[in-house]
Amino acid sequence: MNRRTLAVTCGLVVLWAGAAQAEPPRAEIGIQGAVRTVNEFEETELGVGARLAYRFNGWLAADAEGTYYPADLGTPAISGSRLEGLAGFLIGPHLERSTVFFAARGGVVSFSEAPRPFPCILIFPPPLGCQVGGDTVPAVQIGAGFQLVSGEKLVLRIEAGDQLLRFEGPAISREGEVFDDSFWSHNFRATVGVSWRF
Repeated sequence: MNRRTLAVTCGLVVLWAGAAQAEPPRAEIGIQGAVRTVNEFEETELGVGARLAYRFNGWLAADAEGTYYPADLGTPAISGSRLEGLAGFLIGPHLERSTVFFAARGGVVSFSEAPRPFPCILIFPPPLGCQVGGDTVPAVQIGAGFQLVSGEKLVLRIEAGDQLLRFEGPAISREGEVFDDSFWSHNFRATVGVSWRF
């Protein structure tokens, strides 16, 4: 290798390394706490979860999250715990130290079986609580949030929005409404988390 080739090669390596360092990290991994109201059962529950995200450009990112809600749902309990998985997109301006975003995700919420037998009234259609334990229902999350970057890698994040859960019919809702087919229920959900960029 002659000197000219060596100099060009070294120059390209230095330029490539500088460009790689100048580009901010695009991926994130983090943990979060969640609070969700389940309106059909008049319950508010707390959960803990993990999140992965990847930013494509200054306006668009994709993310996926899983959240576990450990407490029993209902009195008497109709479900021992819930496991939630969501994936979707975040849209909003990514500034140097902060991001305001709109989020849309789809996924599922799995309701575990009731921890112990409980009485159910023998009517048709049955109350929703008598049939949701052991089901996995579709979920759609629409929300907005704010991210703040601390230092080079640490990200603090807050998000809130509406989570729609699609329950199967026929069933009687909490308010006594009879649904012959499946129906969507609106539920408030908020998360607070911390992520690490890499």
